[in-house]
Amino acid sequence: MTSRSLHPLIRALRYKRVTLSMTQTQLASRIPAHPGTLRHWECGTYIPPVPTLERWAKALGYTLTLTEQKQ
Repeated sequence: MTSRSLHPLIRALRYKRVTLSMTQTQLASRIPAHPGTLRHWECGTYIPPVPTLERWAKALGYTLTLTEQKQ
């Protein structure tokens, strides 16, 4: 799976990690998660649950806010 086919949120989190010069292992220890699991998330193999996405974003200095989308 290429980065172009990733969900925009996952792509943004991966980009932020790279720009911070943080390895997947370093980030995984902050979430906490297994580094192999983080690799699956960043490749789009698996999508983490929302609480994990929140911890992931926080570890990178972001705050994740979910809003209801009106139809």
